[in-house]
Amino acid sequence: MANKNAPFGLRPYRHMLGGVIRMNSMGDYRIAANYGSGIYSGDLVVKSSTTNEIVVGAASDTKFLGVFAGCEYTDTSGNYHFSKHWPISQATKSGTVSVAHVYDDPYISYVVQHDGTGAITDYGSTFDIVYTTGDTTTGISKVQLDTSNEGSSYINLLVLGTVNAPDNAVGANQLVEVMINEHQLRAAVASAGV
Repeated sequence: MANKNAPFGLRPYRHMLGGVIRMNSMGDYRIAANYGSGIYSGDLVVKSSTTNEIVVGAASDTKFLGVFAGCEYTDTSGNYHFSKHWPISQATKSGTVSVAHVYDDPYISYVVQHDGTGAITDYGSTFDIVYTTGDTTTGISKVQLDTSNEGSSYINLLVLGTVNAPDNAVGANQLVEVMINEHQLRAAVASAGV
């Protein structure tokens, strides 16, 4: 049976040190009012170097903070929202803070889908991501592992192996377990196969 082509971004899978998978929801990470890009559950995020606020990550980024897990904000009418995604250019009530929930532990592994055909030889290799805008109805990311960008120049994610599931097999659109290789809180592996 062929693997289903249904990207969902990065989904927490396990803690590499045996710990509990937790997101940071203490209000440490904020989103600027009217931030002009959507952020979806499963998107990689970074802290802006200019404002220190959360922004959506891209393959060109070299230090990810973690994976977005939702947000809280108060709209201009005073209505509180807990949302799986940050709506594009969301206006907020003056004087309020918009909080991002982020899986920021560098030792969490994730499941992500290849955008092409994976192989057994991918294990231990590094890849970049390919970003597609997420689904505004479900709030879920559409980020995938960029199958064509493998090796020492493409090091966003480190592949640990194929996800053991009855509906997943090595090949097109396979699901793999990865770690964020370029993580703000941990040193990166320099190249593929290390």
